[in-house]
Amino acid sequence: MKNTLTKYGSEEFLSKSFLKNFFDLPIINSSNILKTNIRKEGNDYVYEIDVSGYSKENVTVNYEDGYLIVEAKTSSNSNQSTDTYIHQERYSGTCSRSYYIGEVDESKIKAKYNDGMLCIKFPDEEKNQKYKSTNININ
Repeated sequence: MKNTLTKYGSEEFLSKSFLKNFFDLPIINSSNILKTNIRKEGNDYVYEIDVSGYSKENVTVNYEDGYLIVEAKTSSNSNQSTDTYIHQERYSGTCSRSYYIGEVDESKIKAKYNDGMLCIKFPDEEKNQKYKSTNININ
C-alpha cells in the first residue's frame, strides 16, 4: 500500500479525488439520503424510500399542503465514547425529504415499513378540496 501525504497548496490537494470525497459527505450530498423510486401500480402511486439504518419508530410521514414529508432520525453512540474518530461515514442526525403529490384524500395515503424500505401508496386521483395536514400511520 502506498502512503502519500497531501500538502496544502499543492495541485494534489485540489485534485478530483479530493473534491469528489469532499462532496460525497452525507451532509453535503443529499442524494445519499432517502433515495426514492416512484412507480405507478394500477391506479395508485407507490413511493419506495430507502430508510435503511433507521428504525420504524424514528421515521415519520406527514401530509401537509399537498406535500408528503418524510423525516428520519438517528443518533450516534459516540457521545458515550471517549474515542477520537479518525474517519466517520455513518450519518447521525435528522434528514427529511418532501414530495409534492397535490391534493389527495389523506385518509387514502398508506405507509408501510419493511426491512429498511418505506413504501407509501396513494390513489391517482385529485380532489377539489383544501389542503389539510395530517400524520400518516406507518404499518
